[in-house]
Amino acid sequence: MGKFTDDPPRIVAKRDVGILQLEDAIRLFLEKRYLSAITLAGAADAIFCGLIEAAGGKAPSEATWAQVENIRSLGIPLAGTITKKEAFKHWNETRNRLKHHDNGKDSYLLEIFEIDEAYQWIDRARHSARLLDIEPANMLDFDSCVIPWFFL
Repeated sequence: MGKFTDDPPRIVAKRDVGILQLEDAIRLFLEKRYLSAITLAGAADAIFCGLIEAAGGKAPSEATWAQVENIRSLGIPLAGTITKKEAFKHWNETRNRLKHHDNGKDSYLLEIFEIDEAYQWIDRARHSARLLDIEPANMLDFDSCVIPWFFL
């Protein structure tokens, strides 16, 4: 029994939550509701990355950082002196700025290239989903929108 209803709890696989979030992010993108698309795609990506790591794999961001470190070990100063923590903070900055407000540090205004960020977060979640053999049902709709827009 729930707090507000007599309904039983819903049991849902985390994988399915990620799929729903990514599909909703795509739907919101297509509706030009980019800020919400960023947040949902980021949540989906976090779930997918957690599932990848739980299965013994390496999340895409971790794999990317491992490549940076490998290239640095060859004496090539890839990405300058940025640390892993700084890189991850930068990679997640827009999503985090949309989710949180840090009194004393954050402005009351955000400057965001919302279409670019929404595209990148959906693409990032899509990549993580593919590592789990997941393809959102509305991915073709997304591709049909963005391929001509961004690439032709």
